[in-house]
Amino acid sequence: MLRFFREIEVINRLNSIFFDSLLKFCVQKNISHFLQVRREMVFTKVARLWNGPSFRGLKPILVTFHLFKDKEEILRKSKLLHGSNIYLTEDYSRKVRRQREELLKFAKLIKSRQNGIRCLLQYDRLFVGNDVYLYNDIEQQVQKVLMKMPEGK
Repeated sequence: MLRFFREIEVINRLNSIFFDSLLKFCVQKNISHFLQVRREMVFTKVARLWNGPSFRGLKPILVTFHLFKDKEEILRKSKLLHGSNIYLTEDYSRKVRRQREELLKFAKLIKSRQNGIRCLLQYDRLFVGNDVYLYNDIEQQVQKVLMKMPEGK
């Protein structure tokens, strides 16, 4: 009986390896076809996220790139996916997604009040002109931070 379980375990591992290889192959093909990236990209991890919310009825696929420049290139070219059924986004924690959502609302409010003002959202910070804003979870409001915007932004 113990041998039977070992055989099942080996078969499951082989199926998992096959599934992972197939998923990596599909991701690579979609990148080359839709995003027109012709070079081979090395993935650290490609996995379907079975836990958590679905997106458009499907479970998302998490892709971890070996090189940061590959990730940046894919995110930059994600505009080419407009009109397809593929959606790319950076993987943020739930807390950061909530903060970004509030900061985006704040940025839209500022842009509606002041035409032509430049707003830049980076991770959980909103840069407006020379001011920096963060979302305070405790007070549940956007607050101005006493800090300078980095040079060159």
